[in-house]
Amino acid sequence: MMTARRIAVVAGSAVLMYLMAGCQVATNSTGPQQNGQTGTVTRVIDGDTVDVSISGRAERVRLVGLNAPEISHDGHRADCHGDASAAHARAQLAGHVVTVEADPGQPEMDAYGRRLAYLQLDGRDVGAELIHEGAAVVYTYDRAHPFNRRDAYQRAQDDARTHGRGVWSASTCAGDFDR
Repeated sequence: MMTARRIAVVAGSAVLMYLMAGCQVATNSTGPQQNGQTGTVTRVIDGDTVDVSISGRAERVRLVGLNAPEISHDGHRADCHGDASAAHARAQLAGHVVTVEADPGQPEMDAYGRRLAYLQLDGRDVGAELIHEGAAVVYTYDRAHPFNRRDAYQRAQDDARTHGRGVWSASTCAGDFDR
């Protein structure tokens, strides 16, 4: 016959095993964990898109939470400050080892097959720095599901706008890329 204590231990173990199995299912159902992967930036496409070599495999990464002016491509002219934005990103990232971090509230990939992620360089958030320098602006793809760092990025943008840096300068775009 089982004692009350033994019944409690068995029941507690069963509950713990059930919860652990549920956690495993939840983890696997969201896809592979991507936070903390490191890689080397092999190419800067523009101010918000880079190629990163992770474990010998090239991945195109679109930075979450920001939008940079476009460079000239496919017969289209560059947006206002597009070349300067890309040059800023290139100077900051090209050849550097970065940490690629997913935002759990955002899709893994965008409509163009690019991995959506934050980049960390020497412990610094690259996206926040690009916004702070005026090389990019805050961009929320789905307002119903804003990215996790939106408040910090908004503060960085407010500071860039207040101080007229990059795209916010009256001598460049005054915040309007299409100018």
